[in-house]
This record gives sequence, C-alpha cells and structure tokens, in this order.
Amino acid sequence: MEMGICSHVGCVREMNQDSFGYSLQAPIFIAVADGMGGHKAGEVASALAIRTTEEKVSKTSHLDIRDIFNSANEKIINHANLHDKICSGMGTTLSLGVLRRERLYIGHIGDSRIYLIRDGDIKLLTKDHSLVAELVEKGEIKPEQAESHPQRHIITRALGIDEQVLLDESEAMILVQDILVFCTDGLTNLVNNQEIKETLLSAANLQDGAECLVNLANQRGGHDNITIVCGMVEACDIEKR
Repeated sequence: MEMGICSHVGCVREMNQDSFGYSLQAPIFIAVADGMGGHKAGEVASALAIRTTEEKVSKTSHLDIRDIFNSANEKIINHANLHDKICSGMGTTLSLGVLRRERLYIGHIGDSRIYLIRDGDIKLLTKDHSLVAELVEKGEIKPEQAESHPQRHIITRALGIDEQVLLDESEAMILVQDILVFCTDGLTNLVNNQEIKETLLSAANLQDGAECLVNLANQRGGHDNITIVCGMVEACDIEKR
C-alpha cells in the first residue's frame, strides 16, 4: 500500500492533540483520533485510543471493532479518573478502518472522517457526530451553512465522555487502486471533498498530496490541528488475511 501521512499543529494551537496509527502487515489498518480537553488531556486521550487500537488489532485473531472502542473508552475514562486535575473531561474521536481481503471494516465516533476515492469520485464513508450534522439532517440548516456555522466544532459523540460507547460500524467493498483517506476536522473544516480528491489524484504521490492538503488548510487559517493518513490499495493488500 502506498501511503501519504501528514500531521501538523496548525497555525493557532500550541499542541497537536491529533494521533494516528496504521499497519501495513496483516491485518492492515488505519486510524485517526482527534483529542479534546484542556492542557495535555486531548493529546493523552487520542494517544490512548490509538495505542489501544494498535494492541487490539495486532493481538486478536477475531476482529471485534466494538470491543476495540469499548476498551479504548474504558482506558480513557480510567486515566481521567486517576489524573482528574489535568485530564478530567478529556475525550477523543476515533475513526478506524481494518482491511481484510476485499472488505474494509469501519468503526467511527466523532467528526473525523474516512473517504474512499475510486474512479475519479470521492465518497464519504462515515457520518459526522456533530451538532451541525444533526441540524443539516433535520433540515434546520443547509449543508453550505454548516461549513461556517459558529457551532461546527461541537461534537455529540466521543470516547471518554460516557461509559456507553455509541459508535457507527459499517463495511465497504475495496478494489485495487482505491485510495482510502482518514482525516481530522482540522482538514475538512477548511478543505472540501472535491479539493481533497483533486489534490490527491493530481499529486506525484500520496505523500506529496497529503502535505499539499495540510499546507492548504494552514494557508486558510489552520485553526485546528490537521491530520491526514491515506493509502492506495494494491493487489497484495487485499490478498492478505
């Protein structure tokens, strides 16, 4: 799998609270997490989510995405309780994709995103768990209004907030030369879907494309941390168990 990876603190924040992880060995997976909380708490929450994901995916023969999310949630809550002065209220998004044969198994909570680029088209594989997404779904605001809505950063689901995890699980059929894109809202709040697609498809390679997208978000203000991890599926990837 050809990879492109770029994570940047942005132009405003003092610390990068995004985390990411991936493995190109079977089982192949990619995950991104966007932490929230004061001081270093967001960084801790996202790092715990990714570390738990790495451990669970690599050490279990039976894939159970719900178990991965529940374990990460428990570890975040326990850590916050043990370090309540600096970690109270911390949480994180988590968007995970595990590739097995020709299927991508997805677990998702929060407003980080997973896209699929195929045959010149881009498709969003996840649904934002955010206030503005709910307002759009209810027809109270238009999609274009959501892009500049003052409450667009408010998420309605996250790990570490409640003992019960309300995640989305789904599957997608994957083909050779598909490009999988995992990113945090620091990118998608400033760069639209078509720009993501066109930049990655026109770049010399995915690494250049990922860096160009992060630079574009920074040029438009870089109001948040920005992370993108993308991979182009090769024939050997869907042959791995």
